[in-house]
Amino acid sequence: MKNVIPYTKEIIFKSNIGEICSISLEHEEEVVGNSIEGIFKVSGEYKTHEISVNKEDFSYDLPFNIELDEDIDTTTINVDIEDFNYSFASDILKVNIEFSVTGERKKEEIVEEEVKEEKMEEQDKEELRNEVVFDEAILEKINEIEKKEQEIKEEMKEEKKEEEPEEKKEEVTEKIKEEEKNNEELEYITYHVHIIKEEETVESICKMYNASESLVSEYNDLANIKAGDKLIIPEVQDE
Repeated sequence: MKNVIPYTKEIIFKSNIGEICSISLEHEEEVVGNSIEGIFKVSGEYKTHEISVNKEDFSYDLPFNIELDEDIDTTTINVDIEDFNYSFASDILKVNIEFSVTGERKKEEIVEEEVKEEKMEEQDKEELRNEVVFDEAILEKINEIEKKEQEIKEEMKEEKKEEEPEEKKEEVTEKIKEEEKNNEELEYITYHVHIIKEEETVESICKMYNASESLVSEYNDLANIKAGDKLIIPEVQDE
């Protein structure tokens, strides 16, 4: 940190100033709390008249006070004179001083700020990690639910397969009773249960069992059959 500060002061002498023979500027300062308190010492010799051979000494203390920023390390403060000039008229000496104040910022605060930022970064990372873990946990839970649903569906399929023969038996029994009632001229009827394969058609299956498609349609819904379904094939035997 470096601040350049202007300082102007009018000094009233005890007599008229005819000539400034010599002049010097010194300064003393100390840090008090969070400010600089100091004095500019202006001293030299002057004549009351230009033609006078007598010289008189002069010395004046000019106080100054500078407030410092709170984050400045006061042990590193330094004050330097950058420029100095003067003018006079009658009994007034006007001095113009330009001085600089330099100093370093507190390292502890810089370190603390860096540590704070690092902590914030770590906190953000931890929150991100927690979010990732949370998402993975949800995904795992969803997968478990889907797996359970799939198992339930498989179980339902198995149960359905086990129930189908019984349902078919009941259906066959009803068909048999109806067929016996409507076809008294037939001595008996044999029924086959055929599981449809991918490449098979109703026509090819009927030929396989020497059965008519119209008769097979009485026992099955031929409009909605597919591979894996079961067909009831009646085989008629004449007397």
